[in-house]
Amino acid sequence: MRRLLLAAALVGAAAALLPSTATAAQFTYGVASAEVTPASALLWARAPKAGKLQVEVAQNARFTRKRVSKSLVASKANDLTVQVRVTKLAPGHRYYFFFHQGRKRSVLGTFLTAPKPSSAATVRFAVSGDDSGEKDAQGNLYFNKFGSANMATFKRMVAEKNNFNVNLGDTIYSDRSQAPDRAFSLAQKRSRYREVLGYGNYVKLRTSGSVYNEWDDHEFIDDFTRQSEACDVGSVFSAQYACPIQQIWTAGVKAFREYMPVTYSAANGTYRTFRWGKNVQIFILDERSFRSLRASEVKNDPSKPEPTNHVCETPAGSFDQDDPAPQGPQRIPDKFSLIVPAVASPPQPECLAALNDPKRTMLGNRQYAEFTSAIKASTAKWKLVINEVPMMAQYVNTYDSWQGYEAEREKLLTFLKNNVKNVAFLSTDFHTNWANDARIHTFPEDGGLVDSGIMDFITGGVSDDLFGREIDAYVGKPDSYKLIEGGFVLPQPPDGLGMQCSNMVSYGYLEVSASAKTLKVAMKDNAGKEIQQPSDNKVCGPFVLNAK
Repeated sequence: MRRLLLAAALVGAAAALLPSTATAAQFTYGVASAEVTPASALLWARAPKAGKLQVEVAQNARFTRKRVSKSLVASKANDLTVQVRVTKLAPGHRYYFFFHQGRKRSVLGTFLTAPKPSSAATVRFAVSGDDSGEKDAQGNLYFNKFGSANMATFKRMVAEKNNFNVNLGDTIYSDRSQAPDRAFSLAQKRSRYREVLGYGNYVKLRTSGSVYNEWDDHEFIDDFTRQSEACDVGSVFSAQYACPIQQIWTAGVKAFREYMPVTYSAANGTYRTFRWGKNVQIFILDERSFRSLRASEVKNDPSKPEPTNHVCETPAGSFDQDDPAPQGPQRIPDKFSLIVPAVASPPQPECLAALNDPKRTMLGNRQYAEFTSAIKASTAKWKLVINEVPMMAQYVNTYDSWQGYEAEREKLLTFLKNNVKNVAFLSTDFHTNWANDARIHTFPEDGGLVDSGIMDFITGGVSDDLFGREIDAYVGKPDSYKLIEGGFVLPQPPDGLGMQCSNMVSYGYLEVSASAKTLKVAMKDNAGKEIQQPSDNKVCGPFVLNAK
């Protein structure tokens, strides 16, 4: 009888601490779990006020099984955000958690720990990014008018009930186009995170399961490198202005780490890897911390101050705009010179030399060595590389992508082709849905068609401008993207890229399923439907790769 009474008392005490609808709103941004391993997880919340609070973790939603409590302190120094790593968890188990501060409770969060490396279970997850949450002058989500539907992509990712999800970069726009202010300072960047993370579907994504977070450029400023001396004005094709690069970097790192829980060190940046059973190992690359100056920022005359005299300007020396398509045979851009006059002039030799300079790096020597060593040694069936910017050769707007660091791109692809089986890239940043082999070479003029045998899947994003619409705006005519798609993106080499899927006007995500025999990648829109090519209504995939 005493045992029954004691059990009832414990259940009652646990129930008293459970979050309620009345109080959960006081933890405005919900809760989050990240960096999940077989035995640990990093848990996050933003407290209602400075001071002590606690997190409760258990294996059931009533918090009566394997319950763990941890104490934390929220401070203004971290903008009231708190993070705590819980350890000694059981592999392959579901956990529940919530935070409480006095009588204030957060919503209930949940996550699944990774299985043991010996587990043969199929692993399912989704990838998306480019979720800026930009608002218009009336305070509405600006990209809703293009169909982003209040970040409905996140809603669909939640509905997939995956083992985990990946949120890949451009969480905030520090240089958004619809507001006069730019977020350079720590206070400004924190404000942007609070604005974005308050959207309901964002809260649902982070509350419903673990998320691996990664940054890209707009957490700092457009096309950011730490080597820059100036900032782009909204586009790689436009002029630059003086800005405090070091301040932007320092503030960007701290704000991101406060609001997007992540493993970080000055030496490794955000590069990390996680194992999910026998079948999956993900490698999350940091493509901002250690990259060289973009080729479009290299000067003809280093003695002249920024921002003048870049080698990729067209016309040369004009400081008007960067060549939109400097790489590849000139016969390709010549076809489009009537609608895009900027491509009529051949690129400057200095620009091509900078793009192909083997001294320029995307990853930095340390990260490149660690990543290539780790992926070669991996015993997981599928090695999936989480990629901030496209790995495939796309030949348009390449300065910020892997093709803008061509020597290292070819070096890495050649290494992977020769040394590692069952690799795929999962990428964002380009605001498009593309799938293709990450070719080492594409055109006869570049050395002939050379496939890497490694697919690069690019997803169209959550709530940002879409690449097709960006092309339309750049050209100044509606549906101009269809000319680029039909005349270059879809045709097979040597006339085009031979893209296996192209949809440049849909928001969406990659739904990934990895088993011992196959890797299945479905490209889905923000209604959960498989994406179609606008040109012929062909369904893009699902792509099924057979294990070697």
